[in-house]
Amino acid sequence: MQDIVDYTEALAATLEFKYQYGQMHWQNLIDALEDTELPFAEKQIYLLFLWHDEEDTINSQGSCEGQTITGELLLMVRSQLSDESQETKYRDAVKHLKTISSTVRDGYVDCDGFRVKRWKKIEVYDEFDTNMDGLKISFTIEKTEE
Repeated sequence: MQDIVDYTEALAATLEFKYQYGQMHWQNLIDALEDTELPFAEKQIYLLFLWHDEEDTINSQGSCEGQTITGELLLMVRSQLSDESQETKYRDAVKHLKTISSTVRDGYVDCDGFRVKRWKKIEVYDEFDTNMDGLKISFTIEKTEE
């Protein structure tokens, strides 16, 4: 069974997103590009994997048939603390990232053995010392044994 962390890192590389694994306090240490003045299409997108839990599905013979994986990702871009309003931040970043989050979700859907059961997007603003806006994605993915 492919590890969800390794798979997500490979998916981020395919999509040309900067990837990092670790809890929220670790993500604050990310080395982010200084691209706050650039239009969205030219900004680096960050896919940050915060955490995950794995629950094995065991059959009556005691064999593992699969896993249910829950966790959270951040899909972010750098922004300016001085943006004039949250509406500006939404239009300049979050709105675009909502569309891109479907591409990330589809990366799991198109993979053999993964089945996305839940994909909840929560808007987040002004995160970390590097000042990022985007989405916190809470997910539940089922993985079957191959």
